[in-house]
Amino acid sequence: MRRAITLDFGDVNTNGDATQGTLERNQDALPAGANILKSYVYQGSKGNMGANMILLTKTHLKKIICASWYTTPEVLGMDIVDQLKTKHENNGMEGSFSKRLPGFTWIGYDPSGVTKGEKAIRKAAWICTPVSAGSTTQVMTNVQQLGKDLLTSNLPMDMHIAELLISDDSAKKLNVKLSILQRTIKLDTSVETNPYGDDSQIA
Repeated sequence: MRRAITLDFGDVNTNGDATQGTLERNQDALPAGANILKSYVYQGSKGNMGANMILLTKTHLKKIICASWYTTPEVLGMDIVDQLKTKHENNGMEGSFSKRLPGFTWIGYDPSGVTKGEKAIRKAAWICTPVSAGSTTQVMTNVQQLGKDLLTSNLPMDMHIAELLISDDSAKKLNVKLSILQRTIKLDTSVETNPYGDDSQIA
């Protein structure tokens, strides 16, 4: 009989969705200020290859801004996606990562540097937001399922669940970058009066 897995993602405020610890191993895997909620340390007989990181970025009122999943080293990420695809397809289930976990988007290697200087997101990570998933509840459903998948796929890796609390101002700026990365941004071209100041009048 398989035991139930309950993952701790800390407090989450689901009243109104957002709009557009110590880690000795993989010390640079989490951004400064992040707090580890739960660690699962691999203790099997295989060589430990690294870690899966699930990071929830929240406001100080615990509203989810985004969830991200990445690996250290980052090159393992796509191999794990392929492994999960095979596992689910062999069980007659949906194999596509983004279809199985709706709202998750792969950032890619970010040649434009959108993630530069951001604590909550990094290149080669998968991100999910209340906007892309449709609700905070769906974001949490996704990360619960992802965490369970990672823990039951015989991966010789640690897994760490962490949260990062950011200010409302930082959240506003982050949301712009998230919408760019997830291709959900809409350009506002409504007319403004003198948007560049008096020195920028165009005849």
